[in-house]
Amino acid sequence: MSGLSILVICFASVTLYVGIYHLLSYFRMRDRRENLAFALMCFTVVFYDFFSAALYDAGSVARGAVWQKWQAIALCGMGIFLLKFVSEFTRRKSRLWDYVFSLYWMVNVLILWLDRSYMEWSGQGSVKDVKLFKGFSVTYYEVEPGLLMKILSATAV
Repeated sequence: MSGLSILVICFASVTLYVGIYHLLSYFRMRDRRENLAFALMCFTVVFYDFFSAALYDAGSVARGAVWQKWQAIALCGMGIFLLKFVSEFTRRKSRLWDYVFSLYWMVNVLILWLDRSYMEWSGQGSVKDVKLFKGFSVTYYEVEPGLLMKILSATAV
């Protein structure tokens, strides 16, 4: 396990503690529903951190793509719970836009969950070598975009 993975797991343990604290606060004061939303957001951050630690220890690009997909799913969940937290904290009356944005993120989660293009490495574009500062070189793999990027780029036009 790399040093960066250990550092991220330490951050995850702190976030887990904060999430448990707010969950217990919600159980003591049921009318403070923002504590529950904040606790759920903290738990998705913990999942994101664990997926980040696994990504940092991935030995290949193919393994890294799997963990990066799970990171994106955790980020969608974090967006849903952050929106829920802000709505509860500000005591917003109309929740129509909350449902619209939550539905958008849930569609992204569904697409990411069902998309298996990250396992197909036949569409790999090229291997890029970038040289910086006379001798420091970085190699990265440029991959053809998956289904979600194709959908998002088609709707952006």
